[in-house]
This record gives sequence, structure tokens and C-alpha cells, in this order.
Amino acid sequence: MTMEPRPASKLNAVLSRVGLLAWLAAGVVLLAGATRGSAAEEPKAAAVVDVPDTVPGLPPISPAERRYVPDYALRTGDEVMLVLVGASFCLAHRTPGFAQAVEDAKVHLQRQAKAEGRQFRAMGVSLDWKTDEALEFLSAFGEFDELSVGSNWVNASAFRYIWSDHPGEPQVPQIVVVQRHVDAGDRTIRVSGERVIRRISGTDAILAWSRSGAAL
Repeated sequence: MTMEPRPASKLNAVLSRVGLLAWLAAGVVLLAGATRGSAAEEPKAAAVVDVPDTVPGLPPISPAERRYVPDYALRTGDEVMLVLVGASFCLAHRTPGFAQAVEDAKVHLQRQAKAEGRQFRAMGVSLDWKTDEALEFLSAFGEFDELSVGSNWVNASAFRYIWSDHPGEPQVPQIVVVQRHVDAGDRTIRVSGERVIRRISGTDAILAWSRSGAAL
């Protein structure tokens, strides 16, 4: 016949079951904590930083406006001009986002100039020796009002905006922002008071300047 277990044996059995349940519960808690810890340690996606697309006082540029369109007009008055100086050997046109940064800078400056009652022009300068290579380089940067290509560092515009009239560091790419007054008479055109108001040298500096609104 089967003997009934003694009270002490029953108590030990109960305690054993309780201990087993407690051990299992602790294991579940530890496993959940480890899972949360692993999830927390996973690398997070890089935060998206909003880049300003305007300057104070002007509305943001819409996607449809991110293309420069020359004004094709000759008027008497103050004028702002962006001069891009580059060449295929500087490889700036292969930097992701650089071509659009130049285009955005033209649009930004055009809007600022018009808001202040001034005209705007954009000039592209390529220092490649061969004019066909120079034109191909500048074609990546959209429309310009004026082009100056060829002759390497003795290019007429390089001579004007780097070596002589407005000396600066011989570095490409660079953007020179010029202010001047145009007097468009019936039979005579005069340009006076030309001065450099901003010079941005290097791909990174141009990218940062354009993305911050290309302030005059």
C-alpha cells in the first residue's frame, strides 16, 4: 500500500515547486531585459537635418523654383553678379549635390537682388584649356547670362577676378559675388563702382554657403 507523505515532505514539495516557478519568472524578466538592451544598442538612423533654403525676410524656395532663369534685360541701376570660377580638373562637378548648390545660389542671389531693387546676372568661368571641355564642364551648372571659357589661368575673367582688378586666391572652384552699377544709355553703356562683396572658395565652403541661403 502507498504511504501518505509526512507533512515535512509535503512542505518540501511545495517549496520546490514555488522555487522552480520563481526561477522561471526571474529568467523571463532577465530575458526581456536583455532583449530591450540589445534593441537599445542597435545603431540608430542618422537624424535628418533641415537645411535652410532661404534668407530672413524671403519665403522658402519651392522645388519648381530651383532652376535659374536669366532675366535677359538691360537696365540702368545697381547689379549683383555671381561669378563661378572652375574647371574640369577641379572635379567639383563630380561632387554630389554641388551642381544643384550652385544653381540654388544663383536663385537665392537673384531673389535677394530683386527684393532690394537690383538686377542680377550669373557668369560661368571655366579654366580648361580647350573651349569644348570648358563648355562641357559649365553645362552641369544650368543657365548663365555669360560664359568665359578657355586659356587656363590666363582666361580674361580669371585675370579680372583673381589676378588683377579683384585679386584673390588662385583656387577652383570659387564663387565671386560682385556688386556694380550699370548705366545703360541710348548709345553708351557704362559700368562703375564694381567691387567684390563676397568670395567663397572650395567645394565644401560653397556647399555650406548655398545650403544656408547664400546670403549677400
